[in-house]
Amino acid sequence: MYSHPKSPSGVLTDSMTILARSWRRLTTLGLLVMVPLGTATLLFLEAVAPDGPLVLPIEPQGPTRDGGEVFGRLALTAAIALLAHLGGSLFVLSGTHLIVVSDSTGKPKSLAEVMSSTGRRYPAALAATLIASAPVAGCIFAGLMVDNPLVSIPLYGAAVWLGVSASMTIASLVIEKLTPVAAVKRSYRLVRGRRGQTFAFLGVTGALAAVAILLIQLVATPLVALGYRDPVLIVTAVLGVLFQGVLIGSLGAPITAWYLDLTARAPRPSSADS
Repeated sequence: MYSHPKSPSGVLTDSMTILARSWRRLTTLGLLVMVPLGTATLLFLEAVAPDGPLVLPIEPQGPTRDGGEVFGRLALTAAIALLAHLGGSLFVLSGTHLIVVSDSTGKPKSLAEVMSSTGRRYPAALAATLIASAPVAGCIFAGLMVDNPLVSIPLYGAAVWLGVSASMTIASLVIEKLTPVAAVKRSYRLVRGRRGQTFAFLGVTGALAAVAILLIQLVATPLVALGYRDPVLIVTAVLGVLFQGVLIGSLGAPITAWYLDLTARAPRPSSADS
């Protein structure tokens, strides 16, 4: 654990040190989770796409598929792929927190120990994610439903504020072994007074992940699953499954480092908070 707060550049430097020290386990964790998950998702989508539940109840108007039907099926496959990606990413992120913290305390955990601990805490991590993301999703949905930008823009701003405030929830849950509700509260307290810096730091570290999600989960995988056999899409989907495993494990380390810096600035939660 950090004993003293550091500057954002100091945290980034520490992140590079962490990656140099722990990259083998971080990469292996990401690949062990995301490769089987990505492969299973693609196979599942291909299996159900032709005449299964991905076919919308819309009869084609002619010899070619209706444009709305194709778009609907693409949107549904993208949603399934994205949900699978997010579920796997949550597991990898939780495990990454454990690897980084155990290394920083001089008592590194084996990959088997990390996988076992993460598996036990995964239901709580899912619950915490739902609790933290519900108000964010509510603000975004409300903003989309309102035509007046004077109302929608503040709602989007509130979504960003809430998202940044809850950004340390999973780290708090798995590292401090808090309950889901306590972990969300802990995250809000840790980020208080440093939301701007947290937003900037997470924006930099999360940019690559966002690009990977857009290219792989929302474009390449759904199109390949629906029968579009363009070589570029196939290569993107296959390599993307490998790339995202490496990427998520690598990007989790800076998030953990930022969490450790925030904990150095705030007191530990009391027993009543957990």
